[in-house]
Amino acid sequence: MPPVASSLTITGVIWACLSMISAILSATGFYMPYWMKGTLSDGTDVSFASFRRCNYPRLTAEGKLEMIHECGRYTSFLDIPSTSWQVTTITVGLGAAVSLLVAFTALSACCLADVITKTTARILGLIQLIAALLIATGCCIYPNGWSSREIRDVCGPDSEAYRLGTCQISWSLYLLCTAVGILLLMRDFIPESLSCETELFSHLTPPTHVHLPEPAAGPFSVPPPSPAPSSPAELRDANPAPG
Repeated sequence: MPPVASSLTITGVIWACLSMISAILSATGFYMPYWMKGTLSDGTDVSFASFRRCNYPRLTAEGKLEMIHECGRYTSFLDIPSTSWQVTTITVGLGAAVSLLVAFTALSACCLADVITKTTARILGLIQLIAALLIATGCCIYPNGWSSREIRDVCGPDSEAYRLGTCQISWSLYLLCTAVGILLLMRDFIPESLSCETELFSHLTPPTHVHLPEPAAGPFSVPPPSPAPSSPAELRDANPAPG
């Protein structure tokens, strides 16, 4: 079975695997509604993300308030209870999407040749840095929305911007922070150490002509042919007239 072509070294394969791990962590942390958790006055546990929540009240057609014990997203983007959470949804979602794109590109380079060179590796490393900054920015903006009425219903009246009240940070937010840490770590040293075989040997130019040594004369060697006459005088000397 022929070996699988690859544009990555061993270090590059490690970078590709870490890229996929960070992408999965960022996508999972972004989608799962467990950024923070709290409790309503009736004892119902509630959890939030930037655009999703679990266990929420809903007004029925009869005008009664019922508790929905399931997780779901807000009906529309404008229904997200805070402008800060809307910005967080955009920045973290974009960062997670970019991280996934880089991860799939890196994984494809493990099986295909000439996908990633040193130049594209540096570009992908820069893109990963941008993804990390987007996710980190969204996570920093997210607490600014803790002053909304919906959050105060769960976290108490002491909940303010960057002040959580009675609620607690949950595991999805920790996943995002871990993803940011891995992305920044890879940007520091891994993409710069990638090298492809074509890059490694690009400075070696193959010889244009190979000079083979002439064989030594021996008892059975054939003498080289004499050059053909190039003038009429040489032709007469080579073929003298009979006298």
